Parts: sequence; C-alpha cells; structure tokens
Amino acid sequence: MYRLRSRLHKVTLWVYELMPIVVAFLLTTSTTYGLEMSQRSIAISNNLPGISTQYNVGFTTQANETLGSLEIQFCSNNPIVYLACIAPGGFNDSNAVLSNQSGVSGFSINTSLSNAYTIILSRSPSVV
Repeated sequence: MYRLRSRLHKVTLWVYELMPIVVAFLLTTSTTYGLEMSQRSIAISNNLPGISTQYNVGFTTQANETLGSLEIQFCSNNPIVYLACIAPGGFNDSNAVLSNQSGVSGFSINTSLSNAYTIILSRSPSVV
C-alpha cells in the first residue's frame, strides 16, 4: 500500500511539475506568417500559349527583415493575397528553372512544396 501511494505521489508531482512547462510551451508557440512584399513585379518575355518563356520577378524588402522563402503564384483571377487563387487553364510551371539571382540571393526551387501554378523559392532564413 505504501509503495502504491508513493508511486502515485511521484506521478502526481511529475504531472504538476510538467504541466506548467507544457502550458508555457503551448502559449509561446505560434504560426509565423510572411509579409506581403509591397513593391513587387513580374514580367513575362513571351505570352503566346504553349511556348516556354522567361519570367523576371522583382521585389523590394524592408531593411532588417528576416527572409527565408518566397511563394510565387500564377492565378487567372486576381493578385489579392487572401483570396483563393484559380490556376490558369493549361498553365504548368513544374519544369521551372531558377537561372539568375541578384540582390537578395541564395534561393532554390523547393520542388516538394511547389505545384503546377505555385513556385516556392527557399533559402536559409536570414536578415536582409
């Protein structure tokens, strides 16, 4: 009986000691959302259907911001970030190649997160 009571006491103390740590962890973890680039551009070199083309993507960052990944979405409906993107009919960027980078650089195409109308450019997060 004494052993059972001793074990229950130890388990109870462990739960009460661990619970504040678990609660603190849950309260301090959060999801991070990226900022929308206020100055951004995209230019296409050829808009004929069925032709491979080149896109020049540009953006301006705020000083002292941490930048890791970028999402480039090709939508037929609008460029508004919080509205659902409708993929253009027949569009497929699965064979995209990242050829040149200047300014903020070190990006590569994250093929595991990209799809036929979204390109995710990733790099190690760092302050720009």
